[in-house]
Amino acid sequence: MPELSFDDTLVKYLGEFGAHQKKICLLASLFWLPNALFILLMVFTGKDPIKERWFECTDPTDTACARVLALSAPASTDFCGLAPGSWHWTKPSYSVISQFNLVCGKAWLSQLVNSAFFLGYLLGSGIFGTMADHHGRKITLLASTCVATVFTIMAGCAPNYWVYFAARLLTGVGAAGQALVTYLIATESIGPTWRGVAGVGTQMFFVLGEFLLVLVALIFKPWRGICFATVAISAASFAIFVIIPESPRWLLAKGRVAAANLVMERIAHENGTRMPLEPVAHGASGDGDHSGPAAVAAGSSDHLPSSSDAGIHHRHSDVVHGTGRSEAGGGHSIASVGSAAGSQAAGAAGHMTLGSMLKDRHIARRFFILAYVWMVLCMCYYGISLGLSALKGSIYVTFFITSAAELPANAMGAWMIERIGRHNSLAAGILVGGTACLVCSFLPAGGLQAGFA
Repeated sequence: MPELSFDDTLVKYLGEFGAHQKKICLLASLFWLPNALFILLMVFTGKDPIKERWFECTDPTDTACARVLALSAPASTDFCGLAPGSWHWTKPSYSVISQFNLVCGKAWLSQLVNSAFFLGYLLGSGIFGTMADHHGRKITLLASTCVATVFTIMAGCAPNYWVYFAARLLTGVGAAGQALVTYLIATESIGPTWRGVAGVGTQMFFVLGEFLLVLVALIFKPWRGICFATVAISAASFAIFVIIPESPRWLLAKGRVAAANLVMERIAHENGTRMPLEPVAHGASGDGDHSGPAAVAAGSSDHLPSSSDAGIHHRHSDVVHGTGRSEAGGGHSIASVGSAAGSQAAGAAGHMTLGSMLKDRHIARRFFILAYVWMVLCMCYYGISLGLSALKGSIYVTFFITSAAELPANAMGAWMIERIGRHNSLAAGILVGGTACLVCSFLPAGGLQAGFA
């Protein structure tokens, strides 16, 4: 009897986006809330104390200092022209910059720590991406959330700049893994018809996290308070782990048939559907646990999405291996015994690596193009987010407005990818965003510039 791919199993039997998938997508998406805080808290912990006028003159008769203090928004050039010792901070605990005196000749250090965070993010993508493929999505989400939480505590307790620097770098490592695996868990059990829309929809929770960050920053003015509030919100998310199951798609790829059976039976039960009548392909090879999650069977182009696919919305397929079936729960379960052909295919494929995939020129071309596009998009997105303090007006209002703009953008993206395709949607978004950035650079400071930003 022909085997079913995991996607075909969802379409024909279990349901593509039933009650179970909606619940898991919702629960997994809640991890975007602390993730947004981990990444963007630097917007509020690194507020410019000079612009905010959180200093006063040591000598009230010092006319030079009084002139700078009288400015509505003092520039760093004016401030740094003052004699050393002619001023002191009034609210040193409100910003990392004033806490560690990162002004004038040390101003570059405040940007260095932001760069360190994204260096950690790069490292974390590789570390936790590999972990997710080899050890599972759920344990990786737990580990990455623990890392980000622990080192945010360290950041909040940092006695000096370099401890804070190290803590933010390591927080970036954890935040990257959390973002990758949150997307995978939220979408891997959803059928192909709904996966693209759900993948975009889950990003809405990151926007809600941005709104939450504004609220946290309004309540907790000291920068350490923002760090500890982020830790508290992240700690609350640990309660979700007991509810979220492991990805059945990953379990199938690893040949862990019994565990995959249990999850699929749970999907069928909660969706009010039934287990498949045909055997479902899996990655068993001999003892059922040596084939890599990206292993591909002979004669099939289907594959399990690796963690490197997270955040790129395309159709995920599954591994096709093995034959046979067993009875479970009144219906037919996933094939529990791999055939000789399936075992040979798995052994031949082995563990897929980035290097082996890039040997294919078509994959390599697409990889490097999309890597460049992703880099540019991140530069624009985080560059604007971290540069909002340079705009006139309240940083809280400006950040809220720019975050709110992401809601219709995500909704439109979900609509576009199903109607004009991923390629055209991506191109349109880049053109609109690039044009807005270009226009913004020529506008004078004010509301119109903030609007284009």
